[in-house]
Amino acid sequence: MAPFRDVHGRYIALGLEAGSEGRAVFLTDYPTGGDEPCARLAPGTTTVLERFELIVAGIELVHGSIDGTDRNAFTERATAVGLYDDEQQLAQEAIEAGYVPADTAGPGIGIERLCAASSLRDITPFLQSPQF
Repeated sequence: MAPFRDVHGRYIALGLEAGSEGRAVFLTDYPTGGDEPCARLAPGTTTVLERFELIVAGIELVHGSIDGTDRNAFTERATAVGLYDDEQQLAQEAIEAGYVPADTAGPGIGIERLCAASSLRDITPFLQSPQF
């Protein structure tokens, strides 16, 4: 049986991204167990993260989330899906030190996504470093 993270990723790629040609899709109510454990849980839920993705013409252009401030809960979720690394640790330390306010939203958009949305579909040259 495939891990939920893989099933969720295939659903986004084959369902949402593939189905967004000629339109925009806004994904909310992101489930836990996927590939993004950094967001905090939505109030009153146990399996929904406060995260979004904007997919346009098959490309995820922007994603964002409200940062999780419960270090133990976040570390447990991230570790369970193999995604706790230096980047998540640095983000948590910045929140705890007060460098980044708690309960803020952080959107992400990268040069590779903008290139992919234009005529350059292969984003391999723009992928992030192994550390991040």
